[in-house]
Amino acid sequence: MDSRLPAIGIEGHLELVPAVRHRRPLDLLGLWYLALDARRPLAERRQVHSVLAEVDGISIISLHSHIDVTEEINGTSISVDGHPDSIIRLGGLRHYEDTGRFYVSRIGNWRFNVSGRRHMGAYMTATGKPVESDYVGGHIVLGPGSPYSELIPFEINTLQDVVDHYEDLVDLFTTWPRESNPGTVTLEDGTTQYYYVVKDPSSPE
Repeated sequence: MDSRLPAIGIEGHLELVPAVRHRRPLDLLGLWYLALDARRPLAERRQVHSVLAEVDGISIISLHSHIDVTEEINGTSISVDGHPDSIIRLGGLRHYEDTGRFYVSRIGNWRFNVSGRRHMGAYMTATGKPVESDYVGGHIVLGPGSPYSELIPFEINTLQDVVDHYEDLVDLFTTWPRESNPGTVTLEDGTTQYYYVVKDPSSPE
């Protein structure tokens, strides 16, 4: 009888590893968690590809990730068919299927910058009261109920809408506020978010 045991490989196939005898239950549990961590990047990549497979007229340029114990997918760059050198850079898509909302950091030549002050999840130890914090970011949120929808004169509720209106959006953002005089929107929690666009340095003049 083969003394080796099956283990889950990163691509989901089975491979044989030497059997380990007299291993403590805690060690086995740790190996199980490691196996799950090893599979998470693949699951995230599949989820991103599943979402984008529903969008017509695009090509995936690249996935963006960072390492936090394991790899985490935190963005995707896509191009629009028929528009040479086009680019739409999205944030993570983990919640797109549930909420319909998505983060966008760049469309065409234009990058987004936001800032404000709001409760970010911290509380005062002594009183339990929420603590507001200043924040800055490089994404705007689009999709159903987005406060930015009021600034766009056509419907942008889905990723497909962004693709279909790519040229219109690039033209629209030429009129959006710049850093010297940011615009404002009111978020769902009632706080004010400041926003402006910056032309990407790599873009042609």
